Amino acid sequence: GVNIDITPRTHLDNDVTLALAISVTSISGEGFGGLPTFGNRLIKTTIRLRDGETNMLAGLIRDDERKVRDGIPGLSDIPAVGHLFGRSSNERNQTDIILMLTPRIVRVLELTEEDLRAFQMGRDAAAAGAQPPGAPAGGIDLPLPGEKPPPAAPPDAQPGAPAPQPAKPLLPAPTVPPPPNPGQSPPPQ
Repeated sequence: GVNIDITPRTHLDNDVTLALAISVTSISGEGFGGLPTFGNRLIKTTIRLRDGETNMLAGLIRDDERKVRDGIPGLSDIPAVGHLFGRSSNERNQTDIILMLTPRIVRVLELTEEDLRAFQMGRDAAAAGAQPPGAPAGGIDLPLPGEKPPPAAPPDAQPGAPAPQPAKPLLPAPTVPPPPNPGQSPPPQ
């Protein structure tokens, strides 16, 4: 089979550099015990082309030469007289693989507002005040791997200073009477 590995790299002047590795593997004959032998052709090259320019790549040539014997089985194998009952010939076959390569740079033609909008994530998003979708309103800051967890005290607390006390309500909370008990009379008012 034919295997083509291409690594493209685009340049600012609409050129494309192609790093190519082309491999052609085929059965080339019969080896020991009737097992097939494989032939492998490999080419590695780098080509720089303009966008839409075509290049012809050739050179994967294969020459096959075989000796073929035809004749009456058994009689054509006898030494000295076998040529009377059969014939032998040499066959030569040459193959060449030619590739035509045309790189094309694919561009997005229309840019929308969404395409041009800034994208922030991680700590950058928190600094900009953006919250990722589904994040709690207060946010959560998890330590990175290998980083120490943040201290339990608020960041503005000074070491050795008394801990801040919770704020007291300005107005007393209204008292709510307990719900009536079924089967009993309501409390007097």
